Amino acid sequence: VAQSKKEREKGLSLTDRVERGMLFRYEKVETLVFWMKDTWHPLSVGYFDQSGVLLAVTDMAAPNSDKRFYSPWPALEALELPLGRFEQIGLSPGVKIDDRKCIIRRRSSKREDHIR
Repeated sequence: VAQSKKEREKGLSLTDRVERGMLFRYEKVETLVFWMKDTWHPLSVGYFDQSGVLLAVTDMAAPNSDKRFYSPWPALEALELPLGRFEQIGLSPGVKIDDRKCIIRRRSSKREDHIR
């Protein structure tokens, strides 16, 4: 989960570990901007409103590009996944995700921490 400005700026850049994606949380509803600089794998980004409704999905198919991708509507959260994953798992605009939480599995233990 990327909650701070620094975490959101780094996102999934400079890593090969994109399979699990990354959730971006913002303090207020606003137009969100994403880019692929130093990102080695094509991604899709989904934009969510404050109710958890998926507003839109944008494919960012040009790795390591300075092109900017803007949310078509103001959003509170965004989820980056490998390119095409939204479609693969049946997430399309209008779908509502009620209980948004992430489970972090620590390699050194079997304990799971739930983050809201």
